[in-house]
Amino acid sequence: MTGRLASVLEAAVDEGLLTSAVALDGVGHSEGFLWPERPETTFIPGGSDLAVDLGTGGGLPGVVLATRTRARWLLVERSDRRCRFLEWAVRELDLGVRVEVVNADARDLPGPIVGGRRPW
Repeated sequence: MTGRLASVLEAAVDEGLLTSAVALDGVGHSEGFLWPERPETTFIPGGSDLAVDLGTGGGLPGVVLATRTRARWLLVERSDRRCRFLEWAVRELDLGVRVEVVNADARDLPGPIVGGRRPW
């Protein structure tokens, strides 16, 4: 792995948020959500779509998928420490225009997110 995404995942390892093995396999595993084995089920979120990663942790799969799509992303994480890391990662990867880190427990999020509005 090379580039800024690799640096972010390496930083997640350094921070103890991911193991080395998970970081190494993380990009391929995350991309599997976009390109499953059955091509007819492939969905790549576009610019008008809102995608949510609940429990983003050290950035997998949300941060990786945000670099691979044009969708807006909510990275939901309940740990303050992980949220600070994710906020740094979003800045490091220049994703701030369409990626937001939400410090919350998924159980506390309001009902469905409709029409791209943030209900909180």
